[in-house]
Amino acid sequence: MTSADHWWVGVPAQAEDAHLLAALDAVLAGSGRCAVWVQTHVDRRGPAPVLIAGWQLDDGPALPAAQFAAAFGGTARPAGGPPVDGRVVRFPGSDAVPVQLTVAELVASTPVDRVVGIGAPAHPEDVVDTVDGYLRPVRHPDGVELLVDPAGPGRWRPVEIRSPHQCCGGRH
Repeated sequence: MTSADHWWVGVPAQAEDAHLLAALDAVLAGSGRCAVWVQTHVDRRGPAPVLIAGWQLDDGPALPAAQFAAAFGGTARPAGGPPVDGRVVRFPGSDAVPVQLTVAELVASTPVDRVVGIGAPAHPEDVVDTVDGYLRPVRHPDGVELLVDPAGPGRWRPVEIRSPHQCCGGRH
């Protein structure tokens, strides 16, 4: 089975990243499978734009689309491969990103292909302070990039932080 056989897409019942990941993990609990890549993007093909989630499963037993019905309201379906663009919500190794690492280390140890500094270039020896190990890179047709803001000389912080708005009474 190729990696393209592992990709699914669907309209999530919850758009918040934490809810999306929790819903996917709950659906997959006990199945012997896990979602190793998760990303969201806006589908503009219909009369109104809609948020779509795409996820890649690891190797394991086949899963029917009905498995995802609760989390995706019957919209989940196998896809022919990864979406070409979107916000990456989970990637292989995303749970092990350290709080601080250099741009070169980030590119070498994650699927991030480039770190793009806003207002100035981020150099390989510069430090990315993730604050808590959380990253939300963006996938483009030509690779995965992380946008960062200046945080002092030779230091950067990701533009997207874990919880820009508290939801669920702060339980995430």
